[in-house]
Amino acid sequence: MKTAVIYGSTGTGKNVYSQVKEKYDVLYFVDEDPKRVGGGKTEL
Repeated sequence: MKTAVIYGSTGTGKNVYSQVKEKYDVLYFVDEDPKRVGGGKTEL
């Protein structure tokens, strides 16, 4: 399985995750808000 990092941790990031979760192991979500950087998929 390929790995990925998603930029955007709000609705857009969650939407992207729902579209790619079967093909990619999403490692992290990154965002311009430092409080949101690094959350793994368990935080969705």
